[in-house]
Amino acid sequence: MNRHFQSRWAVALRSVDWRRRDVRDALALAAALTAIWVASGYFELPSKLLRFAADHADWKVDELLFAVAILSAALLIYLYRRRRELAAEVTLRRSAQERLNRRKQDLDAAVDHMPQGLVMYDRSARLVICNKRYAEMYGLPPEMTTPGHSLESIVAYRIKAAGLTTDARAMAKAIQDTVRVGKPWRAILELADGRSIDIITTPLRNGGWVATHEDITERRRAERHLRRTETLLISVIENVPAVITMKDTRSLKYLFVNKAGEKYFGLPRSQMIGSAAHDLFPPEAADLIAGADKEVLASGRELFAREYLVNGADGRQRVVNERRLPIRDDKGDLQCLLSVIADVTDAKWTETA
Repeated sequence: MNRHFQSRWAVALRSVDWRRRDVRDALALAAALTAIWVASGYFELPSKLLRFAADHADWKVDELLFAVAILSAALLIYLYRRRRELAAEVTLRRSAQERLNRRKQDLDAAVDHMPQGLVMYDRSARLVICNKRYAEMYGLPPEMTTPGHSLESIVAYRIKAAGLTTDARAMAKAIQDTVRVGKPWRAILELADGRSIDIITTPLRNGGWVATHEDITERRRAERHLRRTETLLISVIENVPAVITMKDTRSLKYLFVNKAGEKYFGLPRSQMIGSAAHDLFPPEAADLIAGADKEVLASGRELFAREYLVNGADGRQRVVNERRLPIRDDKGDLQCLLSVIADVTDAKWTETA
């Protein structure tokens, strides 16, 4: 019975918040009363007080009452001030808690309205928090979004839901091993349903990590479409019979020459790209080319030279017409100078015939 009583007292003492001011005040009052009780017993204060009262029986009652009233007033003043202090302390704590709750609500709202999925794990690879977007991306049920779930269990559910055959334990271990390196890493996860997820993981100092998951499916489709369009465009440019070249607007050096251009100029494009007209052609021809280029850039308009004769790579004279066009970006700044040269010799012979 005595041991059970001591155990209950020990539990009660451990549950007390000794940092609270009212608890400290109660302890101080209890200690003061205990000290007075011990001192009164040690110094025989009760008997001495009785003798003092007997020796001063001539004291008036009103004087004694006045002294008691002064002590009572002092005690009441102390209790009133202490009550005000406690009320102010409670108000301050309540206000701080309300501000903390509002900030938490704002943070939760911001996290849940992120366009990316957000997830955080602790150093034991246990879920700390994830937002709604993350749960929606992988179809996680509500019970799997509560803190404490293991990374392996969540990965296993994601793999199963995505229709993949990846080993969940191996994948979870690979993620943890990467996090232990201590450096951010990025990967793109291709799901069986055709979605592409861009995952950026950042290790934390406490051994855990936070990761964002962004659905980039539409972006990847747009990139693939752009690559196909570029490939098709390059194929068309490479195989048209007209000569197509692009030059830098400052140095007037060739940036691009198609196959027809190699044949027309009689030079490989590896030699032409990065070189200006004066590096490739005789001075007279180079002066004509550079002069026409500068004229177009100065005017900012398309320049169309109707027809002129040139000596082809086979030594025969050819009739060509040429168009030069400055290419600008969305802001109107010059990007390059486009030149298109068409050999119209055969068409001329047909007209004369």
